[in-house]
Amino acid sequence: MKKLRPFFILTVLVLALSACGNSQFIEGTFVSQDSLISEIQFKNGEVSMVVSLGLDSRTPSFKYQVRNGAIYIKDPEKGDVPFTIVDKDTIHCDVFGLAGTYTRK
Repeated sequence: MKKLRPFFILTVLVLALSACGNSQFIEGTFVSQDSLISEIQFKNGEVSMVVSLGLDSRTPSFKYQVRNGAIYIKDPEKGDVPFTIVDKDTIHCDVFGLAGTYTRK
């Protein structure tokens, strides 16, 4: 029984560290009241947005990556567009046209 204890502790430690904020993807819908984009939806490794200029039209889907406390949306025209992860329910962007704070819906 004592021989299993170090293995058990090591297994728990590895599982705990692997669960710490190094996820490649984020899931959910985020909304903003102060941006040209009213909604951002992260689903199945892709992101789409709703433009709120009275049209409420959804953009095509883009790939994204989560790294170093930020979400990088891979826009084919602008390159990686960064969104800071403030906490699990809040993201923020400073890029013109997307600038604003978004909260989980």
